[in-house]
Amino acid sequence: MSFTVRVLTPEKIELETTCDEVILPAVNGNLSILTGHARLVSVLKTGVFRQKTEEGWAPIILLGGFAEIHNDLLIVWALGAEQLSPDLTLEDVKKAVDEASNSLTAAKDKSTDLKIDPDVIEAASALSLAEARLEAFKYIN
Repeated sequence: MSFTVRVLTPEKIELETTCDEVILPAVNGNLSILTGHARLVSVLKTGVFRQKTEEGWAPIILLGGFAEIHNDLLIVWALGAEQLSPDLTLEDVKKAVDEASNSLTAAKDKSTDLKIDPDVIEAASALSLAEARLEAFKYIN
């Protein structure tokens, strides 16, 4: 048995399909959704949405948002979403993670208040996205 999945962003419908299992990047950890799941609303962080297909796991990078499952309908409202480019290499992805990590360290070193410094927040967001791309890369290769 399967359930319906819709991934929506402000720009477009990113995905509309049926599947047997999805894993969501919830703020408290990954959340697995199966057919017949209890009603649930969850806040999502930047991370990898994975949909189980006949070929394996298909990843989409989500830029935060929230999800609701009810009556075998999963709707994900994401702030943004992206598919990995087929031209991307593991070296490119690892290099981007290293650069984002270095940028975050530099921003933290210059900051007097880490919680509200926009440079720290931007660097932390860039690192989360780079790490999500690295995680997603595992599922396409």
